[in-house]
Amino acid sequence: MKAALFFLVLLAVVLAARADVYLHNPRGSNNRCDENNNDRNTERLFNSQDNNAGGYAWAQPMTYYSGSELSFEWHNQHACGSNGNIKCNIVWQYACDDTIKDGTPADLTGDTQSNTCTTEITEANQDDTTVGRHEPFSFFDACNTRTRNENLFTADENPGDNTDAQHTRQNPGGNPTGFECQEERDYYPYWHPTFWRDIAVMTTNLTRCDWYADNSENKKGRNYCDDAQYNNEDSCSTGGANWLSNPSHGLKAPECVEAPWSRDNHLGSGVDGYMNTYNWTVPVLKASDSNICILRLRYNMSSADYDDFNIDAGSNGNASPVKDDPYISYGSMVLRLAIDTNQFGRTFEDRSYTFKIEKRPAKTVGAKIYNLNVRGKRGNIAQVRNCVEYDFVPQRLHGGIGDYVHIQWTGSNHNDRGNAGEGKNGWDRSNIVQLINNDLAANYIEDIKTQTMFKFESDAYRAAYIDQESTTTCKTLAQLEAANNDQSEDNCAKLNGEPTGYFNLGVFKLNKTQEIHYMSTRNNNFSNRSQKGVLIVRAITFRTLIIIIIAAAALGIGGAAGGIYLVSKRKGGFKGFRSTSSFGSRGSGGAAGAGAMSSGRSHGSHRSKGSKGSFGGSMI
Repeated sequence: MKAALFFLVLLAVVLAARADVYLHNPRGSNNRCDENNNDRNTERLFNSQDNNAGGYAWAQPMTYYSGSELSFEWHNQHACGSNGNIKCNIVWQYACDDTIKDGTPADLTGDTQSNTCTTEITEANQDDTTVGRHEPFSFFDACNTRTRNENLFTADENPGDNTDAQHTRQNPGGNPTGFECQEERDYYPYWHPTFWRDIAVMTTNLTRCDWYADNSENKKGRNYCDDAQYNNEDSCSTGGANWLSNPSHGLKAPECVEAPWSRDNHLGSGVDGYMNTYNWTVPVLKASDSNICILRLRYNMSSADYDDFNIDAGSNGNASPVKDDPYISYGSMVLRLAIDTNQFGRTFEDRSYTFKIEKRPAKTVGAKIYNLNVRGKRGNIAQVRNCVEYDFVPQRLHGGIGDYVHIQWTGSNHNDRGNAGEGKNGWDRSNIVQLINNDLAANYIEDIKTQTMFKFESDAYRAAYIDQESTTTCKTLAQLEAANNDQSEDNCAKLNGEPTGYFNLGVFKLNKTQEIHYMSTRNNNFSNRSQKGVLIVRAITFRTLIIIIIAAAALGIGGAAGGIYLVSKRKGGFKGFRSTSSFGSRGSGGAAGAGAMSSGRSHGSHRSKGSKGSFGGSMI
């Protein structure tokens, strides 16, 4: 009976925990590729620990311009921010390398259920174009050779003595996933060289911001032993090898902000019910950099039952403050807690598909560029579980005269053929058409002759018909009415004539103040799903707004600056505040840490440095 009880409790913990962080824009893969089913086949590239139903099927890659603003949208199921239920950290990173690849489906149209690019990567098949790869094999090989950090807190889990760095508290069996290093996955910032570049750290403990900044690989180089089995300087020297240094990435420290509030056990509910958003300024790459990149999202939830930043191997085994499914005396009764120590302090992960970073067009130099994209997948709310239905990102975009908007989106041809939706089964498609009378509550569209979203009718035409006539002989109205076939690929009224799912309308300058309400005619299925967006153009540009704020602050005009800030926060969105402090930390070879986002023991005092805000045109 005891064994049966243990099994049921453990199963409940695992099922409750396996549905945790999902990236929606850019579209997160959750290890998918071209599976024509709602569940992914395997964790082929990285250890997500997320539910198999999550992730978006492969689609044609997107391209973002250097210096443009890209809105990240995601949800973490088990809460974060000032919620109070848990301590948490969210870390954003990216990597750019010519060896990064999604794995390319053999059937790009998705008309056959080939599952050709769902194969897990190995040393033998890593150069196969249909097989995806993120980390280089050298990174994986070094991790398999290197002794794990035995000073880490592992609770009462047993990763084994002197095993490699694939063995961690969360992965005590050392099971590899893709070319990822499990120790690096679980702990941030990691103490050996990686190819990941830091974007931002969102945390419930802002006193650690200086520590994250000082120890980010963006600014601080990493050491390693030329005999890969050794993980610290002492053992490397004792073994007769050389302890070497790898330079930093030479980038600015990651932004450190308060983790946004989210409700636990809900898919995406942030403040006021909106999806949580972070606005990333796409970097200008070095001349030596590859422009093929991926985005990485890691979410760590930690327990308050131990000090996750100061606990180490001295609290392992019988000394662990937490135990697997413990029996607890409560008066004359005994209760059993649902605790699995390899998940107590746990990291979840999602990654984007590949995208390209390109030099911005000459006409946009010195101006702000906002990216306007589409998120979501085909299906009703039950079928797309752990993902979302179609919508624009940002849903409400605020810009100023002189700013630019880059309009593009991508969609897959590899969705489950049984998923609900309009047009050809399994295909994602979108377009943009202004709503009649510019009324957001309307569901009919404004005539192309009287629309005001685009200066030229030819651009409005392209936004509506997504260049289908360049690849398809579209049926006439009489033919459409006679055939009444929403599955036909020459039914351009349903956007079936565009074969790839990717559409790039280009970069548009905002020329006049207005508020535009628009929708996608294919996906705005009233009472089932809504795909509508708002574009608000103000008279003042982003850069002018910042100049005014700085000038007002310099002149001591607190009221004026404060008034501008409130308007920007309400209408444009903001990334958050950064509150910093100063820490020392113990070195890498003997680093402490209970879970991802806390790899060093802190000591000493801290001091407050105040806070600063950053503004951006974003969903409100």
